[in-house]
Amino acid sequence: MATAANQLPEVGGPFAPVTGEIIEAGVKTALDNGRIRASLNFYEIKRQNFLQLLLDEDGETVDAGGDGEEDLQALGEVTSRGIEFDLVADLTDDWVATLAYAYNDTRITEDNGTTGFLNSVGTRFANAPEHQLGFWTRYQVPAIDTAFALGADYISDRLSLSGQTVKEYVVFDASIIWSPGPVEVLLRIDNILDKTYAESGFIDRTGHFPGEPRTVFVELIKRF
Repeated sequence: MATAANQLPEVGGPFAPVTGEIIEAGVKTALDNGRIRASLNFYEIKRQNFLQLLLDEDGETVDAGGDGEEDLQALGEVTSRGIEFDLVADLTDDWVATLAYAYNDTRITEDNGTTGFLNSVGTRFANAPEHQLGFWTRYQVPAIDTAFALGADYISDRLSLSGQTVKEYVVFDASIIWSPGPVEVLLRIDNILDKTYAESGFIDRTGHFPGEPRTVFVELIKRF
């Protein structure tokens, strides 16, 4: 929401700039002559004056000026603490697999003296999943200059802006890459099972934002 329009008086502006601080530490390792690589990171991120829609006690958006513009509010502070783990393994010379996991505890740690779900100190921050898990594998067939890839992403449940539960979901993607010489042709299919899911949650009255349906991309690359 960092746009010039968000500083207009019609939405409650001008607001103070967003500030923050990051503390991060981690380790990396490589085993079996580099065929297995892993990393583990710990972090804490604090952001102040983060803009969100202003909600009343019933979880509805507020238009204090009656001008058709929904008002915004600057949260006191949002704090994210978590870990990130990545593992990459060369199973063979032509086959690689990747696993990534993230735990993220994002909560309101200071309020600004107003009401509404977003300003309840200690509650989870809207649309921030606690758990994310991703898997991706790619197999190269040199004889036909082609690689086949398959992956999946898991997102745990979240809370909408007005406190509703946004259900967890898993989405599968796949691709085929043909690379004869300087030319590369990529066919990618996102959400190959055409799963219906909510990408994020808004308020009770308007419900959730749906995720992308099955989508097919074709890309041609020529290298000179």
